[in-house]
Amino acid sequence: MNSNRIGDSYVRLQSISQHLPPVVSTLYKLSTLDSNKLNNLIDSQILTPTVTLKEIVDELNPPSTKTKPISIVLEMDSTVDEDTLQEIIDSLDNYKKVIEVKMSQEVKNILNI
Repeated sequence: MNSNRIGDSYVRLQSISQHLPPVVSTLYKLSTLDSNKLNNLIDSQILTPTVTLKEIVDELNPPSTKTKPISIVLEMDSTVDEDTLQEIIDSLDNYKKVIEVKMSQEVKNILNI
């Protein structure tokens, strides 16, 4: 940890000293943030004298909202005709915002893709 970093940020941090915790590691983290992030922490009432480093990190790096994909495998009899297969693919295309269709080489061969 570079304590000079805290000293270099003295003027900026001094102006919000009423919000700062008395913990060096937390002050160091705060000294690395730009003014916008500091102001956001103050506005959201996260930055208080009792805030922990973990709370700051959690606020700055919220958990990803990306969901884990789930899979559904459609297995069809190899005698499926091209029209039926194309109809199924076309109907799945209506849901392309929430699904990804991955076609096997056999399907591509049947559909001449």
